[in-house]
Amino acid sequence: MAKLISRFLREQRRYTKSELADLFAYDEDGVEGFIQNLKSYNVLKVVRSSNEQKVMSDLLEADVEATDDSAANGTYLYVFTFVGVITYGNRILKIYPKYIRSSEAPLDELKQVLKVLEKYNHSEDVSIHRFSGVGEMQNFNLLAVILFLLHDYYESGLYASPEEIIEMNGEGDILWQKTIDETFPIISRGRPYYVTMYTRKTVNDEDDFFRKLHQAVLTECSRRLQSAQLMDLFEMEPLRLTEEHIEDFGEEDYILSRIFRELDVQFDTRKQILLKTMYAFITEKEKVFASIAGAARACGYVNAPSMMQRVIEKCLGQTADISQYKQSRDLLYGGLSALGFTCVKPDGAFYLFMKTPEPDAKAFSERAKKYELLLVPSDDFGLPGYVRI
Repeated sequence: MAKLISRFLREQRRYTKSELADLFAYDEDGVEGFIQNLKSYNVLKVVRSSNEQKVMSDLLEADVEATDDSAANGTYLYVFTFVGVITYGNRILKIYPKYIRSSEAPLDELKQVLKVLEKYNHSEDVSIHRFSGVGEMQNFNLLAVILFLLHDYYESGLYASPEEIIEMNGEGDILWQKTIDETFPIISRGRPYYVTMYTRKTVNDEDDFFRKLHQAVLTECSRRLQSAQLMDLFEMEPLRLTEEHIEDFGEEDYILSRIFRELDVQFDTRKQILLKTMYAFITEKEKVFASIAGAARACGYVNAPSMMQRVIEKCLGQTADISQYKQSRDLLYGGLSALGFTCVKPDGAFYLFMKTPEPDAKAFSERAKKYELLLVPSDDFGLPGYVRI
């Protein structure tokens, strides 16, 4: 698996192409693709090299951005106009604000910046900026996968395959119907007393293949973050859930085939996403992770003007009136539930997911158009058999 390469960079400092290549271990072709992708997402500007530019600390309006920087190395300088964390393949760019003059790695300062950005971007999880590029420049976002897996574990725990066990006089819930049908009571004063009762309890199989694989994947994710010196930045504690390695579970093809078979019989949305993400981590294939929604977002800003920074300062702590949204949600969710539909109650989104009365959500959505109802099949959101309203 690819090793994460993590480096600190300063906003609006001038970098040469050679410096970027050395920092991120690229050859000439690799650094060219790296630069072009970051330019296309408007986080990297290119200016012509001059003695004046080399000592400047700010990117001025008068600076004319070069549109063709394919000339020899040293002709152009590269300026980051973004603050936050960027991932490009297995390269991690930790870009701290220009007002931090320290030449050392300003870990504590960047942690504070990320906390503020997360809070006021209304994001509950650690967010990053993900670049995939186009064509041959497509890159697998390893950090996004690792952070998703770790945050999912902290929120929901290990992969579990619960098994129902029915016992006689066990510690679980009493199955009254089965007890009445299959046992004989003692009648005393006209009342039945059941000495033997069927009970049911749910247990997790600690030796389940996917539970143990999940432990190995999480341990490897933690190890990767440590090796890239990112644990402190994201304020995570090291995880050592198992001594087993992913390779201990068999050849890669065997592990992937087991995951595919589990996906065929697993209908829990969280488990489906988790299985796909573990698949993505093991294979490091972008096309798989691209189908998983919500694993990466932007965390940072580009050229935030000083006036807007002062406006934001005055607006901190203010919230919009969401009572109308709550009223609409409660009306729709309550009405559909009362009619017998299974719905996922949204905690803050504008959308509501409803289970369709038939397996084919696309066919159901097409028929709904006849009644002037516009529904979106949720297959592409990783939730087959549902529609988004």
